[in-house]
Amino acid sequence: MHVYDFRMTLDETVQYIERNILPERFEIYTNEMRDYALTANGITYMQRAVKNRECGKYIMPANASTVAEFLGLLIERNIFVDLLTDKEVCDMTMAQFSRDDMLIYQGREEGRTEGKAEAVMELLEDIGGIPDPLRNLIMEQTDGKVLRKWLKAAARTRSIEEFEELAGLVNKEIAK
Repeated sequence: MHVYDFRMTLDETVQYIERNILPERFEIYTNEMRDYALTANGITYMQRAVKNRECGKYIMPANASTVAEFLGLLIERNIFVDLLTDKEVCDMTMAQFSRDDMLIYQGREEGRTEGKAEAVMELLEDIGGIPDPLRNLIMEQTDGKVLRKWLKAAARTRSIEEFEELAGLVNKEIAK
């Protein structure tokens, strides 16, 4: 198997981006080489579609109009999730794309993080009063994995103290 086995036509690339349809020859592969090929073909296509909107050769997919949106589709499809949700890796990847795409992607990531923190707060507010230091700690957290853990803890807890225990905050310095 060689990377050239994974070249995609323009039509195949659009089919994959819009409908998640793999070319038949790809179906026998279930490895990272295939995922890399899907990623590389899609990114290249999206770059060219954005750059050459007027030429007609590249049709803009209905569900993605930027490289950042395509990367979001890959995450939804569980392709390279660990890499594409790692801020440092994405920053390096996005450095080769336009500044606008990079800002859009970063804005989405910040929005997701902020949304998770707000969801934790809402669940805890239903339980009772949240001490200001805990509120600040939650709202200042930027690590998505930590916020996911806290969100799950907040959904299972019956008290603020239990949340702090489930979230691993008992031994942390949270001034009350």
